[in-house]
Amino acid sequence: MNITKSQLESLESCTTPSQWRGACNAIKMASESKVCLPNDWWEKVVESGLMDRVTSRWGGSSSLTVATFSNLREVT
Repeated sequence: MNITKSQLESLESCTTPSQWRGACNAIKMASESKVCLPNDWWEKVVESGLMDRVTSRWGGSSSLTVATFSNLREVT
């Protein structure tokens, strides 16, 4: 499965981390496996700069980060 134009538009319109997370989850749920991102995710979302452009709206980026939490409630 490849990412669709409407899925890319749903990512492009995000203005908050929770919207981004929701759009990503919707894209996964549209896949056969319900857990995997489309085959061309890396190319169309990360390498194209879309992820950095959109996540920079709230100070994010496509870089991997590590966070620690003292309990499960802090995660959500």
